[in-house]
Amino acid sequence: MVLALHPLPGSSAEADNMETRGGLPDLARSGWRQAPKELTQLNRDGAPLSMGVESKTPSLTLSGRTSSCSLNECPWDYSLEVELRPVEEEFTGDPTHRSPSMARGSADRSEVPYPPLNVAGLVHGTAYKWQAREKAVVYEASYVEKELACINPQTHYSPWEGHGEEGVPSFVIAPLVVRTTKTPTAVVKMEGSGSDGTANRLNLDDERYYRVWATVKSPYITSWYATFTGMGDGARSLEISYKGYNSQRCDQRLDIWDWKLREWTGLDSQEVGDEETVIEGLIPPGDISNYVSGPGTGELRIRVQCSSNILSFSSNGNSLNISYDQPISPR
Repeated sequence: MVLALHPLPGSSAEADNMETRGGLPDLARSGWRQAPKELTQLNRDGAPLSMGVESKTPSLTLSGRTSSCSLNECPWDYSLEVELRPVEEEFTGDPTHRSPSMARGSADRSEVPYPPLNVAGLVHGTAYKWQAREKAVVYEASYVEKELACINPQTHYSPWEGHGEEGVPSFVIAPLVVRTTKTPTAVVKMEGSGSDGTANRLNLDDERYYRVWATVKSPYITSWYATFTGMGDGARSLEISYKGYNSQRCDQRLDIWDWKLREWTGLDSQEVGDEETVIEGLIPPGDISNYVSGPGTGELRIRVQCSSNILSFSSNGNSLNISYDQPISPR
């Protein structure tokens, strides 16, 4: 975003070079101090981080641009000051971070970035906001036998300029997570002439199969689902893996139950026969919370269904599991 210039009352439109003489120039002139322009934030790898987006690492770089310059023969020192707070805290006007300073002479009219301001030690699972201002250290020019001396430094600040929009965090530091794998706690036959085994048959890749025989009339159908429980709030990056076979070729589907829509959502569809097939890395569409029941049980359901118009068959599940990232609450 482009930020407005904030000249002091009675200032002219541009900074003018001073004649070679001593003293501090008239600071009512504009151009020597401005609010920072184009406030930006970068990931640790230098890639831009859009407003409100999550960063996976607890460190990043904040930046801005300036075209401020001195009004006399002395280089003046400029730096970027930042106040960074969790979104639930109020700004106090006290900077929490400051970039290194850079010297800008009266001829330095070009717009340049401030030196990088690196921020580290941020808290995982926390949303942040920030504002910035320019710090300017100005000097009087003094001449002794035509030798320039820059003396009597004075510190001035621009107005604060906020980053982002009201009510939207500047960025969020991703929570710490642990990769969790779960196996079914229960299995339910929905359609079929019979079944054999319990949910523990699906826990390991050990050729101990949970088996369902198809219905006795065409179209021949098997349908069963496995239940996973104990998923906590904030689970993310869900993946589903299944290994099994059917005694005859049939059109097999894997689905996940959407608690919000109260319907099955497709994950995979293919013809599977008597060769054991591994189907892994299935990712359901949309928000994972749609597929997890409310507080308490944290239940998720995966269905395996197959149909054939030609021959009866059995569905044989070897292993079925889910993996996801579970946030770790900061202590």
